[in-house]
Amino acid sequence: MRYGLVVCPNCSSVRIVDLRHKKSKCPLCGKVYSLHELRIFKSSQNIQELSMYRAVLSAKLEGRDRDYILGLLKEMEKTEKEKAEFFSEKEAVLSALNEIKEKYSEKEGFTFEEFSSFLKKKRAHVNSEKWIEILQREGFIYKGRDGRFRVV
Repeated sequence: MRYGLVVCPNCSSVRIVDLRHKKSKCPLCGKVYSLHELRIFKSSQNIQELSMYRAVLSAKLEGRDRDYILGLLKEMEKTEKEKAEFFSEKEAVLSALNEIKEKYSEKEGFTFEEFSSFLKKKRAHVNSEKWIEILQREGFIYKGRDGRFRVV
C-alpha cells in the first residue's frame, strides 16, 4: 500500500492519505477533493515515516518548525544509535549462542552463568538477563524443567 502526505486546500490540515483512492475527504473541514489536484509532499509505504514528515510539515505551516525539527532530529539520531547498538549486541549474542550450541549438547543445555561467560569472552557489554528474555521470546532458546537453557 502506498500513502501520501497532503495539505487540505480548505483548512490547511496536514494529512496522510491512501494513494489508491482518487478522492479523499478532510476529517476536519469535510471538504472532498481529488488527490490528483493536490501536491503530494511525500509518498511512502511506511506510515511511521510519513507521520514524522507530517509533524515536520505541520510545524512548518504553524511557524514553529526550527525548534521542533531540531528536537526531532536529535530524537532520530538517538533512535538510530540505539538501533545500531541493539543490532551490534544481537550479533554478539547470536555468535555466543552458536558457540554454546557447539559446546553443549541439546540434552545438556547451559546455565545463565555459562551464557554470561560466553558473552564476556566476546567482550560484549550486554545485559545477559535482557538477552535471555529476548532469546526466549523470539524462540531461539527455551528453559527446561531442570532450569537449564537449551538452543532450539
